[in-house]
Amino acid sequence: MDPTPTSQVPLSWITSAGVALSGAIGWLGREVLRRQKRTEEKLEVCEEKHETTQQTLMDVKEELGVLRGRQEGVTQLAKQVLEVVEQNAGPS
Repeated sequence: MDPTPTSQVPLSWITSAGVALSGAIGWLGREVLRRQKRTEEKLEVCEEKHETTQQTLMDVKEELGVLRGRQEGVTQLAKQVLEVVEQNAGPS
């Protein structure tokens, strides 16, 4: 058997394959950068919405505290009024 190869790949094919791979790598690199930029933009919008939501939550929390305080005051006042009514009503 003859140890020499019977067929060789032409240099033009190797060159074409190299050019094609370089182009594919370049396209992939640009695609990664494009998607990274888009992700950063979406993250920025998300962070802005998060800040707005946090502020709204704090406002609601504060208002809830005020309403609970009022409710507690009304409940205590009603209790005191009932006690005064009971004391002044006398025996029936």
